[in-house]
Amino acid sequence: MLMENSILLLVISILFKVFKPKKRNFWYGYRTRLSKLSQSNWDEAQKYSSTIFIIVSSVLFVLGILFKVIVFKYELVVTIILILGGLTSIFIFTEKHLINNEKE
Repeated sequence: MLMENSILLLVISILFKVFKPKKRNFWYGYRTRLSKLSQSNWDEAQKYSSTIFIIVSSVLFVLGILFKVIVFKYELVVTIILILGGLTSIFIFTEKHLINNEKE
């Protein structure tokens, strides 16, 4: 289950990397208060978050392969926790990066 979901996340993360939004908008991209503060923050947030997204998705994919080998009772719960943790880590790392490299 984790492997299949991580493949979807990996495809989405690659699409975010390839088709980054050029201008600040309300529909697509990494959108937080810090990322929308300026165009340079927006560009940096899109670049950095898509890279972290690819890394997180890849790690989840590897874990998914391991889970296919090791079948255990609480796969659904662990899958949900790992995906939520991975997506949360994208937010945390990107926000820290924006704070450390804030451009106005």
